[in-house]
Amino acid sequence: PANKKKTYKNVTDPKILEIWEEVKAEAKGIYPHCFELCEPELYMDSSYRHLGLCSYTMQNPSERNVDKIKISKCIITISSNLKQDYNQIRRTMCHELGHFVSPKEHHGYLWQLRANRIGSRWGINATRQTSNETFNNAVKEHHAQKTSTYQYRLYCPDCGAEWKYKTNCSAVQHPQYYRCSKCKSALKSEKIK
Repeated sequence: PANKKKTYKNVTDPKILEIWEEVKAEAKGIYPHCFELCEPELYMDSSYRHLGLCSYTMQNPSERNVDKIKISKCIITISSNLKQDYNQIRRTMCHELGHFVSPKEHHGYLWQLRANRIGSRWGINATRQTSNETFNNAVKEHHAQKTSTYQYRLYCPDCGAEWKYKTNCSAVQHPQYYRCSKCKSALKSEKIK
């Protein structure tokens, strides 16, 4: 369901807002019936999992005909990790508006057809994955920071299996109470240097 979450931020970059209005107008011009009940709202999030996301609430969720589905609320988010990569932001907006005009179609043929039609004005073809260097570098940096915060490890002296922890939890303090899931040996713990 489309609910505004606390992690969503209003878009303040005037260039992104300008691109949004252009792309939304293009989609509305091609698929006006999809905009009869609601206009999608645009927000930013700090996701490292996706470039964008389309979340909507349907008035008639049991309807199977895509063109008869009535959407009462739609929120589209764009990852702030795209920075000012305006070409990728436009691409992502076309992708997500493709979901809005083809609800329940996920990344199927109809979604691709409609997303391509929205993006054709700018030469954009819909894809499921990104090759965007800015976003991929942000993801790598995020994962490097995330993994570097581990301070303790629980390990098996026999088979070498290990589990990392960020805090000095019960397992780290009392490894003698735990056994290796692979070889059933007693575990040991240590602080990562």
